[in-house]
Amino acid sequence: LIALEAEAGLGALPPPPALGGVCFVEFALDPAAEAETAELLGTLGFARLGHLAAEPGAPVHGAGEIRFILNTATEGLTHGHFLRHGPSVAALGLIVDDAAATLARAERLHVSLWREPLGAYALPALRAPDGLLLYLIEKDGLERFWQSVLVADAEPSPPAVPSWERIDHLAMALPPGAMDRFVLFYRSVFGLLPGPRTDLPDRFGLIHSRPLENAARTFRLPLNVSESGATLTGRFVAARGAGVQHIALACRDIFALTRALAARGFAPLAVTANYYASLAAQGDLDEERLRMLAAHGLLYDRDGEGEFFHF
Repeated sequence: LIALEAEAGLGALPPPPALGGVCFVEFALDPAAEAETAELLGTLGFARLGHLAAEPGAPVHGAGEIRFILNTATEGLTHGHFLRHGPSVAALGLIVDDAAATLARAERLHVSLWREPLGAYALPALRAPDGLLLYLIEKDGLERFWQSVLVADAEPSPPAVPSWERIDHLAMALPPGAMDRFVLFYRSVFGLLPGPRTDLPDRFGLIHSRPLENAARTFRLPLNVSESGATLTGRFVAARGAGVQHIALACRDIFALTRALAARGFAPLAVTANYYASLAAQGDLDEERLRMLAAHGLLYDRDGEGEFFHF
């Protein structure tokens, strides 16, 4: 109601932040899950860069602008998140233009606030409806932030796969009936714009998806809900509750990336021959492009704004 009044000119709110993307993703893990995740990141070509100054048990892995924090703390907020949700994403670092104004807007909207002491660096954060912590890092202070919170390894290894660039988007799985509450939160606090709802077919039912993004399209957050407990989204929510279900990473050259990952032993999900036969039947792609897609195990889509390759 406060946000609606402000939009109608009946009240004053600080403007929503200009989001610049995702600075980091923090996982809540136990030692076994941390070892498994670190091994996967290593196969994907991510380098271990060091660990958090305030959490020696929280190594940081990265490539390009992507940073993953693997936190195995046995107390505090991250550990509490692990106890409630199991191995999962506990926090996101969001790049904003003005952290103080964002906090002021959130406080006016009665959003729960948090300030995390990371060594000498006090990092402000908001709590999303599912308990996810959303840390705020100002774009102009990114370098100072990492210098303050990261203890670099003595000899950090360079990323083995140079194609990785940034986090493209994250998708959340929500329980039935929660979609409107999450849309309201992200729209009111961050000014994200909801797109049209899309129904995605699953073998065991439909998944209803609604994307949120800012006007500059530097931050995207699809929200997924399924009434069926047997779909991928339904099973995720039943096992872990609402939370980040997948993370999409952008790269410079996806064909070179898949070749480099194959050489490192990474095997993506297999794509059936029927998929490429269906693409051929649409007549939009020549034989050479279809052969390249099949050889690299890539999926393809296209609209009026461009082409989309992914695996």
